[in-house]
Amino acid sequence: MNPYSWHTAYAETADATYSEQRERLLKKKKLWADQYNQYKVYYYGSRQDKELKNSQMRNVLKEQIEQVRDPHKTFVATVEESKQAAEVDKSWESHNQEQKKHHREVLVTYRDDNKKLIELKEQKRREAKEAQSSLERKILAQNPINWNHSLT
Repeated sequence: MNPYSWHTAYAETADATYSEQRERLLKKKKLWADQYNQYKVYYYGSRQDKELKNSQMRNVLKEQIEQVRDPHKTFVATVEESKQAAEVDKSWESHNQEQKKHHREVLVTYRDDNKKLIELKEQKRREAKEAQSSLERKILAQNPINWNHSLT
């Protein structure tokens, strides 16, 4: 077992860990060999075999060019999606601001109407109290003795 290995997850036994590391290394070598063999020049065979190998190589190169272009396309698509999301967010934000403004206006009118109602109620109460006081004064003027203690 290699103590300087970058792989830090080990199996329970050294044999299992060694076999896992060996399999991982073999897979890497096979992947590299497959990629390398795609570019190998085909020296032997008939003209059709060479043309088939060349067409496969062209297809592999086309795929690689597309793989290089894909991140750019993905980036452009992501940028467009971000712009659209920003526009939607901006429209929702303005809509929310309008709703808050309307809600504030409704609350202000409600508050003002309540103040007016309270003032009217207080004014009616004062008028009723003033009317009661004037009635009591008239009664006291006619009869100065308050027998039933109803007058204050």
